[in-house]
Amino acid sequence: MSLFLPASSAQSVIMNPTCEVSLTLLRMLRFANECQPAFPLDAEPHRRQGRILTLACAMLLSWPLVREHHCSWFAYAGTRTSLGSPRNHASCIGSRAHGEKRGQLSYERWPRVWDVHGWYGTQMEAEPPTDEDEFMNYGLFTDPLEPCAAEHYQSHMANMYAVLAKGTQFAGRRVLEVGSGRGGGAALLSRHRHPALYIGMDIVASQVASANYRLANLGSRPLLFIVGDAMAIPLPDNSFDVVINVESSHAYSDFRGFLTEVRRVLVDNGTFLIEDFRDDDLAMEEMSGCLKDVFGDDISATNVTSNVKASMDMRWDYIEQRVARCQEFASADDCQAYWWGGAMGTTMMFKIQLHPSPKQKRKRKHN
Repeated sequence: MSLFLPASSAQSVIMNPTCEVSLTLLRMLRFANECQPAFPLDAEPHRRQGRILTLACAMLLSWPLVREHHCSWFAYAGTRTSLGSPRNHASCIGSRAHGEKRGQLSYERWPRVWDVHGWYGTQMEAEPPTDEDEFMNYGLFTDPLEPCAAEHYQSHMANMYAVLAKGTQFAGRRVLEVGSGRGGGAALLSRHRHPALYIGMDIVASQVASANYRLANLGSRPLLFIVGDAMAIPLPDNSFDVVINVESSHAYSDFRGFLTEVRRVLVDNGTFLIEDFRDDDLAMEEMSGCLKDVFGDDISATNVTSNVKASMDMRWDYIEQRVARCQEFASADDCQAYWWGGAMGTTMMFKIQLHPSPKQKRKRKHN
């Protein structure tokens, strides 16, 4: 099931410059939130997804960013984004047909790790997300772990997000995560850092559908997941205060194009947080150079290679178990590359702070 807004519907909203939401819609939103316990995780997929999509419609009509941009965002998003359209939604949320065995997959049976859609599509069916398996990074050990990560089952993976976000103002701000995967990091930061809005975007539709099914909410801190390409982010200019990207950019075909898109959607005093690995120091220097070319000199860089490798060493038994499970649907080489190969290179965290130009400052003062 996909959610695409017809252009005619978007146009009707744009015609209303105040973006007023009807009382009926607000009542529907309030009712859906109050009735959330009536839709447990094991409810029929179509009922729960229907609630999520209903809430998503309501949010797109009522969230502050829409009013701020006079509904242009709603038109833009309605024509270019979706909430995910997996071939079999039930498989994306952890259920299988009666009698179906692991390995009987609708996606290709032996995907390659560099094939984003094939790999993650197969993985979603073979190893569907749970509360104990919702992060997709190599983990980060610090002593102590960040408090919000320490109690999580995947504490080192949660710690990766917590450390990257540390020292950045999230409360009351609009946050976009590019490459949100299974949604664990988005849920963690939305819960503990209190952004006004958190949008997780991923190119794999089944991951987006699953994250919406398990994690999306429209409480005081809305959290929603959409399908989108990192090199062509389907969101308008100057839409977000913070953009975050965790261990995803190494897979992008055009890293500089991705950075250009991040700069476009950030406000002129926005913050970009990125963590990733490269094969060696030379490749990492090239990554750092691209960041400087696009964003300027206000960049704080931290080498966390030793922290990542320490985490891997501490969790090696767990990693070997996951490699063995992975080999039920992929080759040993690809499974090893996925579960620990990238951590053998150089890993860095970057915090990039944008600053408005004199012209932008004058325009802001004038407005």
